Amino acid sequence: MAWALERSLRSFKKSVKSLTAGPFWLRYGTLAPYRALCAGASALTGLTRSGARHAEANVGESVDYIASVFNMYKSAAGVEKFHGRIAEIGPGDSCGVGLMFLASGCEQVDLVDRFFSTRDERRQQAVNRNLVERLPQLALLRRNGSFAESSFPALKRHYGESAAAEIFFKANKDYDYIVSCAVLEHAYDPLAALSAAGSALNRGGMMLHQIDCRDHGQFSESFHELKFLELSESMYAPLKWRGGPNRVRLSAYVNALRQERMDFTIYVNSLAGIAEELPPCTVLENVARPLLDASREYVSKVRSGLAIPFRSMSDEDLMVTRFLMVAAKASS
Repeated sequence: MAWALERSLRSFKKSVKSLTAGPFWLRYGTLAPYRALCAGASALTGLTRSGARHAEANVGESVDYIASVFNMYKSAAGVEKFHGRIAEIGPGDSCGVGLMFLASGCEQVDLVDRFFSTRDERRQQAVNRNLVERLPQLALLRRNGSFAESSFPALKRHYGESAAAEIFFKANKDYDYIVSCAVLEHAYDPLAALSAAGSALNRGGMMLHQIDCRDHGQFSESFHELKFLELSESMYAPLKWRGGPNRVRLSAYVNALRQERMDFTIYVNSLAGIAEELPPCTVLENVARPLLDASREYVSKVRSGLAIPFRSMSDEDLMVTRFLMVAAKASS
């Protein structure tokens, strides 16, 4: 029943977007109350409509997506196998990435999520079954013959305000890896979350966070992709309630890592004004000059319409719209 309602709400949202694709203020005047309504419902129920990973995809496609996220972590970390204790921030409805970490050699995986996302339990078990078939070593880690998440004792879920990354990692430490994919841009205080996560790492531990600085389709489907940066902080506030995109840009994350004295690399996944994604593990300095010039020209054209403080930010802060952060804690 809840899953059917979820699909109906997504259909309704698409219809509203289509009807408000004209004037910017019509879209904003519709979107802000809608986001406020969603935030209110989430506050009352403890549920969120976010976090469902490829809910409309078939099981095979969902597992392929899970594998792609895990392989991104593996490639960026430069390891053949993971080990020790790991925390995944914001896993949403699926424990699939966590299961792949267990199959890779991790002893314990904590799934940390402020919100409980709606889910189809039968479908999730089908995803887990598919993963066990692909990774037979997972069968040895099950407590019984079920494919329910609870059948894997090395997985542990954490929900609620105490599971917000800003808070959780103050009380839970000694991790070898802490990862997230398109999550920190939804955190209430992503920089505090990053700092807390860094302090929770063991020496030599590593954080891998893919961060999406785009508007997640709020305006970019009908207007230019940095349109959401034209709103003042007070006007944008309803759009980030209960997990909407928070608009924190690249340099803020970089400065937070420097304050934590961590060694880090930033891999750029996409640039403003450029349709295609960049090759994996591309640092900004190695992006092809024509792409950099085109993105810088795009930013120059829209900069004057941006709100303070975005108008005065560096080109790079506005150009980089999605990136993967790989940060390591000193081993001694």
